[in-house]
Amino acid sequence: MIFTQIACEPTPQVRVYETSKSESTFVSGPLSLSAPERTSVKAPKSDSTSGTRRILGAIIPADQGCYFLKATDSPDRLEPLMADLQAIVENFAIDPQSGRPSNPLPEGWIINPRNDIAIAELISPEATGKIKFTVTALAMPPSQDWQGYLLSNVNRWRGQLKLQELTAETLLGSLVEVPRTGASIPSYLFDAVGTGTGAMSSSSPPSNPAIPPSNPATPTGNPATSAASPPLDATNPSANRPKLDYKLPEGWSVGQGSQFRLATLNIDSKQGRGEVTVSMATDNPQANAMMWFQQLTREPDAKKLEPMVNSALEVAQKFAVGQKQATLYEIRSSEQATAPMLLVVSLPTDNPELHLFIKLIGDNQLAADQKSNLIEFVQSIEIQ
Repeated sequence: MIFTQIACEPTPQVRVYETSKSESTFVSGPLSLSAPERTSVKAPKSDSTSGTRRILGAIIPADQGCYFLKATDSPDRLEPLMADLQAIVENFAIDPQSGRPSNPLPEGWIINPRNDIAIAELISPEATGKIKFTVTALAMPPSQDWQGYLLSNVNRWRGQLKLQELTAETLLGSLVEVPRTGASIPSYLFDAVGTGTGAMSSSSPPSNPAIPPSNPATPTGNPATSAASPPLDATNPSANRPKLDYKLPEGWSVGQGSQFRLATLNIDSKQGRGEVTVSMATDNPQANAMMWFQQLTREPDAKKLEPMVNSALEVAQKFAVGQKQATLYEIRSSEQATAPMLLVVSLPTDNPELHLFIKLIGDNQLAADQKSNLIEFVQSIEIQ
């Protein structure tokens, strides 16, 4: 689907830019559980001849959007970065507070926040030439349009290298698939060499098919209804995005709409401010809890988190929502009142592969104050 201090500000709006410098476009996804053995992506033959350029990149769909990692440089300079790239993609995550990468980087790598043309910039170790990787993002298309969206962006990069366009039949054979824990759509690594500059021309903007804007939840009397784009469900491309009816607890209000959520709500209470998000994803309690703890603590070593994960699963609270049974997980980094915390409810839907996830983001004192409101809110939800 991550934070030292979790804020209640709306998730930053995704913006996309690209420069003609040696760069990269990063892709975000949930933190993987572990990667004891990393396999280097097979690279094309190095060619240092004048005018030859290589693009090394990745395309990763995520809840916040589709993130792109792209590095353009000489084939030889990018060759040593293949294994690190795969490690970064496997573990990449976005901090919901800042909207920037939050995952640990391989040894020697640094992250440079960017405020002008990109979300952030990843820089390889000095020994590898300090290759710059810029993090950019686009909105996700409806799931039924994913294949065309992927093909369009891959061909955009190939065009920058003056390479022939691929077809839907040859697309996946040109990419390296990197599965992500809890995600129905994997990320993909792109690696190609050509004679173009590798830079985006003014006539070829990043490919982002027209997507209807999401409608933020709008109160109608006591209930509020939210509509948004379809969930990432690769197994059922024709799935329709559900609409939600629900009642807002006192102190809760409709927040800034997001293309990637079914609803975003703000909490304003005596205990402080918080945020509640509603999204849809596959249900895997062990993997999801590990991801939430990694998000909260920024601890990349899954073994260190296993006792916390197992404890959270053991004490998870069950409660009825109509004819269904929801599960409430308490994800804590510590017992301090102001320590960041997540309350996450997993609610089954009529689709056996997908659950609603209702996540309250705040600190321990806010979560304790709002826990009953969260349960009442979930019990009021009706999926249309």
